[in-house]
Amino acid sequence: MEGGLVVLERMVLPDHQLDGELPLFEGENAKLAIYCGRAEEREGRLVIRSVLSLLREAGVPGATVLAGLDGTIGGERRRARFFARNQGVPAIVLSVGARERYAALLPRLRGALNGRHVMTLEKVHVVRHDGRTIGDLPAMPDRDARGFAMWQRVSVFAGEMERWEGKPLHSQLIRHLREANAAGATVLRGVTGYSLDRPVHTDRLLAIRRRAPILVTMIDSASAIVRLWPIVARATAAAGLVTCEVVPAFRTLGPSGTTGGLTLADPPA
Repeated sequence: MEGGLVVLERMVLPDHQLDGELPLFEGENAKLAIYCGRAEEREGRLVIRSVLSLLREAGVPGATVLAGLDGTIGGERRRARFFARNQGVPAIVLSVGARERYAALLPRLRGALNGRHVMTLEKVHVVRHDGRTIGDLPAMPDRDARGFAMWQRVSVFAGEMERWEGKPLHSQLIRHLREANAAGATVLRGVTGYSLDRPVHTDRLLAIRRRAPILVTMIDSASAIVRLWPIVARATAAAGLVTCEVVPAFRTLGPSGTTGGLTLADPPA
């Protein structure tokens, strides 16, 4: 790669490693990612819709679906085309919830997914939800005991209609982070999703007021995240789900050179 960002993260593959047991996430929240075809059907119903229904019934507080344009699953290339249903083109269903809920839900999710798919599960800290403080921002040094750099990812899940300072929350958050010299941030626009006690957010191309879910994510050193946190806290004072994860390896390549590396650091317990 001549430019871009690469991260390595520790996660588990429930379909291949744990047989329904999740010992690595005892007492923790977790982030579940399901990679499947965005228009695949099972018994006449979209698989993504079935997955969202199961997550909601299990009390998982929210989920966001991101549509891909190209990718591979099981070595098979799946690329979107303009005039096509793009049934098998990858989509990602992201959700955050209690480890116990996922442990009970995994068998039902497997039953809803047909064909090739991938599920990953990783530990995540829920920091804020709809303006309420759920937990503290994890405190950690910038380097592990061996001297390898450690990083953190902060993600903000919100609806496209959410506002901050009278403007879309995601655009204002990006503007303030840039003014504060954040290393970078990315906005991803989902196609559907839900939050508990709220209607499903679905993007409609010709709608005047679009209600798609939005994901804002940034990765930086722990000390930089602490410095930038007041901006995130102000932006999510009334809405949004905010999570934080440890990123044990992070490497960027750009005009100013290379930052980080791909040796996995060992975060403190």
